[in-house]
This record gives sequence, structure tokens and C-alpha cells, in this order.
Amino acid sequence: MSSQLSSQMQTQLEAQRSQLSSLVSSQLDEKITQLQGNLIRDNALLREWQDKIEEKQDKIEERQGKVEEKVGELEGRLRDLQMNRPATSTSAPKSCHECERRYIRATTQRSELVTSQQATSKLKFTTLHSVDTEFSADSIEWCPHPNFQSYFACGTYQLEEHSSNNIAMRSRRKGRIYLYKFCTSTKRLIEMHRVETAAVLDMKWLVGQANENPLLGVVDSFGQLQLYELENCVLKMTGTLELNPDIDDILALSLDWRHSRNSVTSQFQILVSDSKGGVNLIDYEPECELKKSVVFAAHGFEAWTCAFDKWDSNCIYSGGDDVLLLAYDLRSGTCIFTNKSHNAGVTCLLSHPLREHLLLTGSYDEHLRTFDTRLMKQPLGELNLGGGIWRLKADPFKCNLILAACMYHNFSVVQLVDGLVDGPKLIGEYYEHKSICYGADWCRHVDDNQDLYTATCSFYDHKLCVAQIDEEDR
Repeated sequence: MSSQLSSQMQTQLEAQRSQLSSLVSSQLDEKITQLQGNLIRDNALLREWQDKIEEKQDKIEERQGKVEEKVGELEGRLRDLQMNRPATSTSAPKSCHECERRYIRATTQRSELVTSQQATSKLKFTTLHSVDTEFSADSIEWCPHPNFQSYFACGTYQLEEHSSNNIAMRSRRKGRIYLYKFCTSTKRLIEMHRVETAAVLDMKWLVGQANENPLLGVVDSFGQLQLYELENCVLKMTGTLELNPDIDDILALSLDWRHSRNSVTSQFQILVSDSKGGVNLIDYEPECELKKSVVFAAHGFEAWTCAFDKWDSNCIYSGGDDVLLLAYDLRSGTCIFTNKSHNAGVTCLLSHPLREHLLLTGSYDEHLRTFDTRLMKQPLGELNLGGGIWRLKADPFKCNLILAACMYHNFSVVQLVDGLVDGPKLIGEYYEHKSICYGADWCRHVDDNQDLYTATCSFYDHKLCVAQIDEEDR
């Protein structure tokens, strides 16, 4: 009886072993099939990306060939014109008078170019002040109000790393706004005021009438736009607007402003981009509430930057982490173009204040680009500055010097030589900061000798510097 029972148990065990072996084998086969499928898919994606890269390289080589061919043709024409004879190309002038006119124009342009190259000397930075901001510094804005041009603000962003995990990320981000006064005659720097706030992402001064105090607009890690009035050397809060109270983790990332041209109900229009890809248009009338007018669902990821077109009151721009540069028409609320020239997130925009149709962009791909807003298919010019570009600021004189905050590299000054926006030229570099270079602006309090000063700040070394810029001795 016991032997029969033992035989039955052995049979059951073998059956279970066989069943288990079959199940494991089936699962292994299924897993192997799944991994093979993933491998096939990944290889297909890899080939697709390789094809795209090769296609882009072919296009680049094709463009380089065309450029070299065009340069050769132009150099030949210039040599012919300098010898005072008709050019040999198909576009040769048809008369001696036309040839003479072309010769004069070409030699004049060449003379101007040589003169501009001789005049384009290198700039040197001399550090006048270096300040520990305690919190990580990321934003600098010099006040453009004619009565307050010696003042500038510095914004900071501090993440409390050692806080309890139970504390929400929103509460762990804190900031501080410093108000400084810099005197260009004595070179003195004085801290006038400080304000504890949420972590600051961007700031801009709003300037109304000459008899009105300037307002400092601030966007922060609480997803807020806050306004502060500068009065008696103190920043006083005058208004707050939450972009979206229903979302806890939204950050307000950048802002721009302008005087309202088409509105009878507000003095200012303010543009704010956010971490959910939105671009918010806000109306503001002093002593009244901030009112959100329109929200554009612009980008699939962070909308790092936004800007008004300084020449077209109906056009706004935005740049995002989805590598897109977008433009919207405020009348229809529709996107009027999508530019894909950038190879990484678009981080800053500058609609040039003196040159209509000129738009400058910065990107994580380290390139400064210039665009003609009438023809946005491709940039007019590009310049690799060696670090992702977070800020672009035009100088207060002719606006042909562009101060760039190149995050992981330095602060650079680029010149738009005599309007040749297709060839921006690097003429100055500042290496005082040893951490991420985020905030930068030009001093607005300038006198007749046109001395240039900058304020710059960096992140993890929480450093603020004020520097004087001069031409290097030849």
C-alpha cells in the first residue's frame, strides 16, 4: 500500500515538475520574444536617426558647397570691379556707367568693411565688485527709468536640499530679491533693500511715465507674477497673480512687457511663460488688479522664454524645451509660424529695439542666431558661444553689442558689425564666475564718455559681479 502511494506521489511530482518546466520555458520564450522585438524596434529607431543625421549632414555639405561657390563668384566679381572692368559672370553689367557704379559701390563697401574690422577691437572686463548673494543667483535687471538708472535688482533661487521628504517641492524653493545702487562716478555699490520671496526665475522693470515710480515684475516658483514698486529706495509689493491656482507644481519661467497700444482698459501688457508650456497674456493698469487675458498652449514641454515683437504690436514669440520657436498673432490667437532651426531648447529671445524685423535667439545648443522675422525659414547668421545661452541683452547706446549669459561657459559680448546681422562677432569674454552663468544686464546709468558697465550673476557659487568694460590696449 505504501509503495503504491509513493508511486502516485512520484508521478504527481513528475507531472508538476513537467508542468512547471513547461511554464518556465513558455515564459522564457515569451520574454526572449519580447526582448527581440524591443531590440528590433530600437535598431529601427537607431537606423532612422542615423538616416536623419546623414540627411542633415548631406544638406550641410550641400549648403557649404553653395556658400563656397557663391563666395568664389563674389570674390571674382570684386577683383574684376577693383580692376575697373566688367565682371565675367552672367550678371555682368551691360554698360561702362553701370560698371563704374558697381565698382564705386563695391570699393566703398570693402572700405567700410575694413574700417569696421579695424574698429572692432577686443573688450576687456575689469571686476569692480564681487558679492556673495547667499542664495543661488539667476537674474539681473538694471532699471531703465530715467530717474532710477543707478538701481538694479538681483533675483535668487534656492532649493532646500536637506528638508524633509514630506515637505512639498513648492515649499522647498525659496528666493530673495536684492536692490542695489551703483554710482558710475565713484564706482560704489550699495545694497539698498532685500525682499524674501519664492524662488525667482525672471524679472523685468516696467516703466510708465517719467513722474511715475518704476515697477519690478517678478515671476517665481509658485507660478506667480508679482509686481513691486520702487519707492524711497524700497521695493513694495503692489500686485500678485497666480497663473493657474489649480496646479501646484507650475513654475512661472520668464516675462516680457510693453505699453498697451491697442487697449483702452490697461496701461501695460505682460507676457509670462510657464513650465507647462503655456504663454499667458496679462493686462495691468496701475492701482488695479492683474487680469489674465489669453493663455496660449504653445509648447509640449517648458516654455523657457517669451517676448513681444517691439515693432509689431500684434505679434508675440515663445521658445520651449521642445526645440520650437513659435510666433502668435494676438488678433486671431493663432500660431503664424513654427521655426525648427534650433537643435535643443530655445531659452531666450530678443526683439531688437532699433532694428525692425531683427530677432535674436539663444538656445541650449550654444548658438546665438539672428533672424529676419519676415523670412523665418532659416537664420540669417549663427555664432557658437560655447555654452547654452540663457540671457541676451542689448547695450544702452547703439544696441549693437549683445551681452550673452552662456550658462556653462562664461559671459560674452557679441557685436552686430555695422548692421551685418548675418555675421555676429565675438569681441569680449568674462570668466570671473565659476558656476552656471544665468543673469546679466548692462548699466543704464551712463554718461557722455559712454563707459560701459555690466552686472552679472551665477548660480551655485551665488556670486554677483559688477564690471567695467574697456577696449583692450593694442
